[in-house]
Amino acid sequence: MGHTWRFVLWEVCGVAIKRCKLVVLQLREERAVDLEALLSGAPSVVARNRWVALAAHRDGEVELDQNEIALLGAVTSLHGSERAALEARFGAAAVQRLLDEQLLWDAATQASPEPSILDDWHPLSAVAHRHSRWAGVDTGAAAEQLARSGQRLTDALGEAPPTVAEPAATSARIDLPSVSQGALAELCRRRVTCRNFDAGRPVALETMSRVLAGTYGAIGEFAMAGVQVVKKPVASAGGLHAIEPYVIAQHVEGLRPGLYHYNGVQHSLGPVQLLEPPALRALLSEALAGQFWFENCPVFVVHVARFGRNFWKYRRHAKALRALTLDSGHLSHQQYLAATECGLAAFITAAINDHTLEAAFGLDPMQQGVMAISGFGYRGGAMENLEFDPNTVAWENWATEAAGME
Repeated sequence: MGHTWRFVLWEVCGVAIKRCKLVVLQLREERAVDLEALLSGAPSVVARNRWVALAAHRDGEVELDQNEIALLGAVTSLHGSERAALEARFGAAAVQRLLDEQLLWDAATQASPEPSILDDWHPLSAVAHRHSRWAGVDTGAAAEQLARSGQRLTDALGEAPPTVAEPAATSARIDLPSVSQGALAELCRRRVTCRNFDAGRPVALETMSRVLAGTYGAIGEFAMAGVQVVKKPVASAGGLHAIEPYVIAQHVEGLRPGLYHYNGVQHSLGPVQLLEPPALRALLSEALAGQFWFENCPVFVVHVARFGRNFWKYRRHAKALRALTLDSGHLSHQQYLAATECGLAAFITAAINDHTLEAAFGLDPMQQGVMAISGFGYRGGAMENLEFDPNTVAWENWATEAAGME
């Protein structure tokens, strides 16, 4: 299926009918087999174009016809238009439909459906973030289907690109001096992503505290130019540290199962919602989008981007969302090292059902967006789910076991 994009970026806020500020129109081309031609012995593929609107303030796409597209283009978000004039030109049904879909709104009778923070979002980033979130996705089902088919990944996806890209213009390579392996290198060598957590072994509260502090805790505070800033174990865009850690405690000694917020300055947990183990397990199963191999993890940390914190400095910045993603990555690797140092295993995944976690923690996705979910705990005694451990740090017979699980 081919996609042609036409970006229509209408922004900024008076007669009654106004248009939403941020909306993108995408031209979709859908292809299908022509059944009539197929039955006549001349199989062919037919293509159909359709326009869909993707708005930054609402979930779901809206298919539009040419009249509705023209209607959107005739209304501004700043001054708006008289409803009667729009209905006379485009029809009452078209006007009402776009009002119902919140692409238009009646300033005389209602408040804008768009939160004020959208003024600080870069338009393309806002639409991309809103519409790339998952709800009800099951990645495990796709993996099971591939396994049942007997195919390998290369059968389904083709040959993988090489592990290292060799620039075409590179001449003779220059060998670098060998390096001695220090404590950091050894810690990195011991880091092995875990997909086999020990369901029967809880994490001590003190151990969890150590990993949280070593990853998300403040190690310095200072007021600069009237702004209170903190130093943490990792770098952050603008020194803002706009990723907020939300903890899901499943099996921690001395801590009731549930959802918490970790305050890295106070080094404390604030309960958000306490849950009984079955309810918590159901939440995790849905949030992890079918990645059952992570469900036994005792401690999860959800990376939540505070967009308002980042946008305070980087308003309408084309790189702001990318910088927040990088911040989450910094924290992920630091948590790996902190957990490994404590004798624990860890993981991170962005293949999650964002909607589930937003509902559980009470988050508005355009103000506080879920970026990823990480976790740490003790590794189990058997590799029931394949892990990547070529250095045999976690699994002594890894090569043999892995070969049997391909």
